[in-house]
Amino acid sequence: MKFKMFLIGKALEGSMTMSDIKRLQTLIFPPPEDSPLEYSAEFAEKIIAASREEFHEIDVDELISQLDAMIAKARARNE
Repeated sequence: MKFKMFLIGKALEGSMTMSDIKRLQTLIFPPPEDSPLEYSAEFAEKIIAASREEFHEIDVDELISQLDAMIAKARARNE
C-alpha cells in the first residue's frame, strides 16, 4: 500500500505492509487496559531469557549441509 503523510512537519512517502499499518494503528489508538494480551507471560519470559543468551555465529555452509541432509532423510522416509 502506497502512502504519503505528514508526521511532525516532515513529509513521508513510501509503502507499508499490513503489519506496519497494524503497528501504526496501535500507536494512534492504543487498546484498552483490560484487553487480553496477544501473548502469554510464559512466552514473554522465554523471549526475554533467550535474548540474554550468548550469540552464536552460524556457518551458513554448514547449516545448508544440515538442511540438505534433513531433506534427504525426509524424502527417503516418504518413498
